[in-house]
Amino acid sequence: MSRNLSGATLALVAIIGSLSGVGCASNRIIDDRPDRNEVPNPTRPPITEEMARKFGFITYWDSFIENEVIVGLQIEGDFEQGFGKPQLYAITQSNRVYQIDLHSGMINWVYDVGRPVAFLDRRPIAEWIYKTDKDTNFKRYDEIYFVAKDHLVALDKENGSELWTVRLPFGASCPPWTSSTHVYVGSWDDRVYAFRKDRHDIADWSWRTDGDILARGLSESPQTFAVAADGKLHAFEAGSGDPRWTFHSEQRLLLDPLAFQKLLYVPGEDYNLYVLNAIDGLLEFRHCTGQPITSHPVAVANGELDKAIYYTSGTEGVFALARRGRPRASEGNPRKTIHELLWQRKEAKRFLCRGANDVYLLEAVKAEGELFETLKITRVDAQKGSLRDTLTLPTVDWVMTAPFGPANPNRDEGLLGGLLILGFRNGWVITLKEIATLPGGVVDQN
Repeated sequence: MSRNLSGATLALVAIIGSLSGVGCASNRIIDDRPDRNEVPNPTRPPITEEMARKFGFITYWDSFIENEVIVGLQIEGDFEQGFGKPQLYAITQSNRVYQIDLHSGMINWVYDVGRPVAFLDRRPIAEWIYKTDKDTNFKRYDEIYFVAKDHLVALDKENGSELWTVRLPFGASCPPWTSSTHVYVGSWDDRVYAFRKDRHDIADWSWRTDGDILARGLSESPQTFAVAADGKLHAFEAGSGDPRWTFHSEQRLLLDPLAFQKLLYVPGEDYNLYVLNAIDGLLEFRHCTGQPITSHPVAVANGELDKAIYYTSGTEGVFALARRGRPRASEGNPRKTIHELLWQRKEAKRFLCRGANDVYLLEAVKAEGELFETLKITRVDAQKGSLRDTLTLPTVDWVMTAPFGPANPNRDEGLLGGLLILGFRNGWVITLKEIATLPGGVVDQN
């Protein structure tokens, strides 16, 4: 298996020198503006330092991809596994994928796909991060995967070199997900197909569900999970495909589930967020929101005693659910993980990031007679949800969800706490960082 840069990739590396660098429901904000196919004005968007500082932020870095139109942005870092360096991926109209360093804004590499990347309205790129072997101290190269038109593409995460590409003999219905041995893709024939990484020419196994597979599944060793419009979450042995157990909800499952510290958080169209034990599928907690869940749940670990899951439920807004841990063992006590609803903000559309003491949410307001919504970022108390401040944004195409806690013991993720990532079709990505989360930053307790 070759890990050398392909000719197309080598030719594009030279572009990097011209790029200056100092982000489920989709993160995309507006899709209905006129003239979307025209090359936009490359002028830097009007995000000023004064605007940022009034809100308690500074410009962390900005990056400009010259002569490109961004059509998709995604943060990926294998948060489900709890390790691996998070990165930002930009997908352009010219069918290229750029990996942008989240700490500096510099372009790490660029890969010429040669065909359109699929599922830009979701999370198109999946990663697999390998742990270092404790006995041999050997570390395998990490990988990323995505579907491009009718092909499944595998790249080396570190340098963007092509590992392999296979033409899919079916129409993919969702982005891929992966385990240590296989890559999984849902299809429009209601099947999950598994491709071995070391023998990827044909599917190693498949399983037919009773509904469309529209969400990206996930793996939590030794199992992999798929959700479908039949309202079921299916658990398989990741390597062999042997079915393990099935969880039934009351309506369709259309959004990506989340794995967080041995629990699965499954958003349902039946108004419920289900919390399942990843080993046996037993229900540990259920929260009924009153509306269908409309966003992929996001988990933020901000230290050992500060863990929360954020999700959106239609017109009910954003919910913050605290994860408190398990009670002590006692006779008759099932020892289910304790969850507690912290707060709900009906006006909010999506969780954005966690600061030192606050949480930042995206809100959108359309005034009477106006064609487009006015976007604003709302700052609320992380524990109480009480409103503290707002920032109105100029025209922006993406405001990314960055699931990093500044007190996370993982250094790479902790340094990215309090980070707002704004993306623009004209090639600009601008990041703002909460001053209180900077080394030596002053925490405002008011």
